[in-house]
Amino acid sequence: MKMYGILAAAIFAGALLNKTAMAADLMPYSELDSGPRTIQTQQADILQQGQNHQAASYQQGGSNQALILQNGMANTALIHQTGYANNAQAIQSGALLEASILQHGYGHDASIVQAGYGKEATINQHGVHGSAEIHQLSQQRTSPVTITQFSRGQASVQVYQY
Repeated sequence: MKMYGILAAAIFAGALLNKTAMAADLMPYSELDSGPRTIQTQQADILQQGQNHQAASYQQGGSNQALILQNGMANTALIHQTGYANNAQAIQSGALLEASILQHGYGHDASIVQAGYGKEATINQHGVHGSAEIHQLSQQRTSPVTITQFSRGQASVQVYQY
């Protein structure tokens, strides 16, 4: 999964202001793990510019990474990860945009990139090594997009609306 650095830099040029944001690392390991128990690091970054945004990142497991970037007005983003080595990114610029990513399992990659007004996107991943991307970049409002993915290997789903 790509880290949309150019897009993120263009969206967030200028001062970054933290608005409503929450990040939680619930547990460093699962009771069902076998082998030595080591504390795995979790990483969650939430950067917001504009007004009235809401963002939350919940992580349980280990080595999960979450990134939420929001610019504009009244955008909402949620990332919920349980398991290990999951990566999620929600990047939004505009108004009244909603993104949610739920990952359960191991080694998932998910990315939502939205611009414009009044769009909704959801990615639900279960199993191992799923990959999903949603890009909604037109200025017009679109129908909600939902990807639900149950994978046991390298599975990839991409939705692009320009």
